[in-house]
Amino acid sequence: MSTNIIYIINFTLLFLAVVLTLFFVAVLANLAKTLKSLNKLIASLSEDIPEIINHLDETIKEVNKELEQVGEIVSHVEKVSEKVTTITHVIQEIISSPLIKLAAFSAGTKRAVKTFTRKGRK
Repeated sequence: MSTNIIYIINFTLLFLAVVLTLFFVAVLANLAKTLKSLNKLIASLSEDIPEIINHLDETIKEVNKELEQVGEIVSHVEKVSEKVTTITHVIQEIISSPLIKLAAFSAGTKRAVKTFTRKGRK
């Protein structure tokens, strides 16, 4: 009986070894498929990446040109704004001084007229 048990144990171990070997072969086959797909993907990316980088480089150059133009526009707007502010101050000085004098003259004239009309009524 002990010989039969040894044969059964050996047969079971052999069976397990065959099953494990088949399992590892299946895993290795799937791994090989995955690696092949990964190699294809890397090859595809290797072809596409330089084109994408060139396109990005061109886009960045165009954006930089546009930013330079925007910078120039902002500079011109700042200069125009400064000139408008200066002109506004000059016009304000030119107009406000005579208007103040006119208002003062009008107030003085009105007061003088009131003073003279009061004296004439008394």
